[in-house]
Amino acid sequence: GPGTRSDSLEAHFGYHNWKKYTNMGDTLWSRYWTALKDRNCQREAHQGLTDSLPPDLVDKWNGICVAWENAPHPKEVAEDGLKIVNPFSVKREYMTQAQVEVELALEDEMMEQKGIPLHNQTRPGKFILMGLALKES
Repeated sequence: GPGTRSDSLEAHFGYHNWKKYTNMGDTLWSRYWTALKDRNCQREAHQGLTDSLPPDLVDKWNGICVAWENAPHPKEVAEDGLKIVNPFSVKREYMTQAQVEVELALEDEMMEQKGIPLHNQTRPGKFILMGLALKES
């Protein structure tokens, strides 16, 4: 009769929501273990990087990070009046593709002048440019 379709849909959606709710513990547990494994990998990678750097550089970086994290919001000026450095901000200008092409062409010319033999018929710079063109297409 009337409303059967609606009741049927409600039953299906209700079952789906109930199943999702009852499986939430298993889902969260598996996500927890996945996150734990990822955290351990990241921690090992961070420790390896930290061990490979000079200790004074690591101490300086840690000091900058602690100052940034402890600074009140908005993080513009510290109590001593000095501007706080954002350790996560990148203020570097990157090369344009035209600049990369010029630099690679210069490297190829230097390799030819020095008589460095080719392992195949394509110079490394030309190979990189072909890869960039392939990526754009």
